[in-house]
Amino acid sequence: MPAASSVLRAWASLLALAVTATGCGAPEPVAAAPLVDVGALRAKVSACLGLDAAAAFTVFWPAPLGGVAGARDCVAAAHDCTKVLACAGYADPGCSAADDRCDGGTAFACVPLASGLMVARASVCAGDPLGNDTCSIADDAKYGLGAFCHGASCAAERCDGSVVVRCRGGFDVREDCAAEGKTCAELDGQPFCAYPESCDRDRCAGGVIELCNGGRITLRERCDDLVPGTTCTDRMGLVECLAAVPSADCSTETDFQSWCESGVAVTCLAGVRAEVDCAALPSGACQAHVDDSGSSATCLAAEPF
Repeated sequence: MPAASSVLRAWASLLALAVTATGCGAPEPVAAAPLVDVGALRAKVSACLGLDAAAAFTVFWPAPLGGVAGARDCVAAAHDCTKVLACAGYADPGCSAADDRCDGGTAFACVPLASGLMVARASVCAGDPLGNDTCSIADDAKYGLGAFCHGASCAAERCDGSVVVRCRGGFDVREDCAAEGKTCAELDGQPFCAYPESCDRDRCAGGVIELCNGGRITLRERCDDLVPGTTCTDRMGLVECLAAVPSADCSTETDFQSWCESGVAVTCLAGVRAEVDCAALPSGACQAHVDDSGSSATCLAAEPF
């Protein structure tokens, strides 16, 4: 899966030079409208999962890009962090690898979030239609230590029709690409999910971005669905989602950096200002942090919401 930054990285300085009127009397281009945090949904995610403004935004993306299906309605109804964590499929904040276990046909694995918070993820093994019906705990050089669902013994990673077969701890772990409308493809002995069409480069199909890997399209998303106000652009082979004209305060900001403006955490995504309304939560506040990788801003809040 491509990193979000490779899909939405904005070359704002180049864009600022390139945007001009297209003809005499042409209307002035309009800057992308800021994306406000309606219902403080991003603020809830940031406060409960410890994620910065950019990462909190991507929780609401499509599942193939790391988002959570149904997250918007679920988070809207959540009134504390336990429920927000459950919306993302997590529980037991502060767990450790020692808590990994197999219990009643379910694998409980403690995993780290981007924020560093450790949370438990439960995967039901029993009755899995792909055959991942057994739970084990193993320390695998490629996939790490943890509890997971699997099938029979595995000799090599491969395609089995539309199913990707990965080897973990000596067992096969099967994922059906057809669930995403894709099929299984292989490159240098590594199986992955891809669309059936072949490709020789990243490309735009109208406002849809298509990323190419190993001669196959691996990502196909409408830019405006990812970040409203953006479209697919191809600038000398650099294909990405961008606002035609960046939001006023995003023309000189680096994508995925974030900062505090009073009680609001702000980030720029593809040239569009996206807000996380920390102040809308009880005792809500924005907390900024700067290190060698740049600036980040997260929400702090009291519960219940």
